[in-house]
Amino acid sequence: MSVSLEAIGIAVGDTPPYSLDEYYNIQFTDGTSTPSGGFISMYYFLNRTIVPPGGGGGAPLVTSYSLSTTYPGKPMFPPTPPGNVTSYGPFTIQGINGSTDVAYAFDRLNYTDYYISPWQFSNHTYFGPTTYWPGVGDLIGPWVKATYTNRLPFPWGIVVTPQYFPNMPQKLRLLGRAPGDFNWTLIFSTDDFISYTGFGPGNMEPMYIQFGNSGPQMFGEYVFVWLDIATSGPTIPRLSQFNVLLS
Repeated sequence: MSVSLEAIGIAVGDTPPYSLDEYYNIQFTDGTSTPSGGFISMYYFLNRTIVPPGGGGGAPLVTSYSLSTTYPGKPMFPPTPPGNVTSYGPFTIQGINGSTDVAYAFDRLNYTDYYISPWQFSNHTYFGPTTYWPGVGDLIGPWVKATYTNRLPFPWGIVVTPQYFPNMPQKLRLLGRAPGDFNWTLIFSTDDFISYTGFGPGNMEPMYIQFGNSGPQMFGEYVFVWLDIATSGPTIPRLSQFNVLLS
């Protein structure tokens, strides 16, 4: 988009006179947003596309979170697939070299990263496909989808385990929608750097991310989108585990 105050105001559905201090919490199609307060500049809008008014992107439902490596005793959806499998019931994988093999994300016996050239990182920038999620917008990066036929309670949180410490999943996004719905809802989004711990390939510790608030919505499908911000080269972070933690 053109970075001018007028262009920003039109994109967010504002009317003259335009002022940047009116444009906090503006959602972009890549899942990021302008700050909720404090300093704001036109830099935030550079090379980003604003979710149009009524587009359903909005701010994430979860407004805070906490981290732990201790299992909280919550039910996991879906159950974690066993290692070295090529398919697993509720899971769908995409954005990894065009493959839908679950093994590309969950094979704990494979200690190499995805090789996805030309979808790769170069100078910490991901060159790969985007996926359009109705109601949220375009999100860049690989994703994993878990589908259930019934509505589930609002999630307590999620658990994510990387396969190996050099390539740790970051820029986490969680989307949800009810069975039969067309639009997705952005449940959780963070650009915070999350420091995972562990002991090498296949022995990383799970990171339990507890949501700081609940919501009224009940979802039957979840999509987890992730990227990495610490590496360069023809790889993206491999997951050993992703599950929604139910209340």
